[in-house]
Amino acid sequence: MSNAGAGFVLFVIFVLISGITGLISHRLVNEDITVEINNTYIKRYGDQDIFHVVVVKSNGEREILQNKDCFWWWKYNSADIQDQLALAKNKQCRLTVTGWRWGYMNWFRNIAKYEVLPS
Repeated sequence: MSNAGAGFVLFVIFVLISGITGLISHRLVNEDITVEINNTYIKRYGDQDIFHVVVVKSNGEREILQNKDCFWWWKYNSADIQDQLALAKNKQCRLTVTGWRWGYMNWFRNIAKYEVLPS
């Protein structure tokens, strides 16, 4: 096998492992966090719109989360959740987030569940 062929095979293996790991992480790697909703927006990736939510953690650190449908959590109402989170701007929310942030692959943690806390 030529060097180009071997490189291509390694690349395909890397992509498959990354994809499988990402799928598993969206169900197994989750965390409950209490945050303040700072902002919500929609970003276009190719021909797809993805919801984003900017949150502020209790230590003052900001994080950008995605809000997208997730088969693993039986979540198919991301547009409704995005609307509710937009109305909850500057309020405290308890979120269950899945996955991890990996800038190289442009992965964000995803909101699986949410609850707006009483003021």
